[in-house]
Amino acid sequence: MLIARLTGYYGFWIWSWLLVGYFLIWTPRKFASALGRDIKRIHIITAGWVWFLWMLYPICWGISEGGNTISPDSEFIFYGILDCLLIPVTSALFLTLHWNIDPARMGLRMRSYDDPITGGMQAAAGTDEKSGTTNGHTAAPTNDATAPADSTLPSSSGV
Repeated sequence: MLIARLTGYYGFWIWSWLLVGYFLIWTPRKFASALGRDIKRIHIITAGWVWFLWMLYPICWGISEGGNTISPDSEFIFYGILDCLLIPVTSALFLTLHWNIDPARMGLRMRSYDDPITGGMQAAAGTDEKSGTTNGHTAAPTNDATAPADSTLPSSSGV
């Protein structure tokens, strides 16, 4: 019974890994191809690297908890190496490979701190003083004389 349960877990992981690989590598390749051969190559390298590392996780589980082939200390080291390869090494690989690609080719616009923020990210209410545009809301009244009188509020006399 234990073998069937462990085989079921492993089979579910393998099926999930294949499904993730399909959506990580196969489906986005058309979008990467539309942006150029270099972007397609970088996508295949980085997505393939991540998918390869994800393949090693069920192997680690299979030889440690699934088959008791390696000790818990070795399992811990194996998972630690995989985690270090997946997060910092993959991030460095991704940044290095994208270093010479113009972000505008991928539809991104990079700005510095001095560039004005555009596209509806103005203050919560009122008008932008520099451009004279409004965001569709009116500012709250600053003077009590300009506030509309509300007859539904009780008077302060207590009656």
